[in-house]
Amino acid sequence: MATELPVSYTPGHPVLLIYGSKVDDKGSVSEGRAERVCSLGELNEQLSAEKAKWRFYIGTLMTSLLSIAFIILRFTMKGEQAKEAANKTARGAIPSESQGSDGLRNKKRNVRTAENAESASEPENQT
Repeated sequence: MATELPVSYTPGHPVLLIYGSKVDDKGSVSEGRAERVCSLGELNEQLSAEKAKWRFYIGTLMTSLLSIAFIILRFTMKGEQAKEAANKTARGAIPSESQGSDGLRNKKRNVRTAENAESASEPENQT
């Protein structure tokens, strides 16, 4: 009759390390030595602590990678915006940033002089 294996173990159940033994044809262990390594409760605590440590490391790594990805995305988008601004400046749509407010002033001044030229060329109505 086969013996049934227990369904659960208590936390105090020992974990043994068996060495220097040989298994004979009947499946029994002869000679050799066995030493208690820890209990199942201690093993469970160690595994839980290891899981928490790895969860922290993986979380830190993923947060770092996500931050780096956002920084790269930000620089990429700023680079595209700078290219668009340069294209608009080349076409004369907006003054360049290097001109600053002087560029805007010059543009306004050019518009005013064009308006003055148009009004001067029109004949004045005299009554």
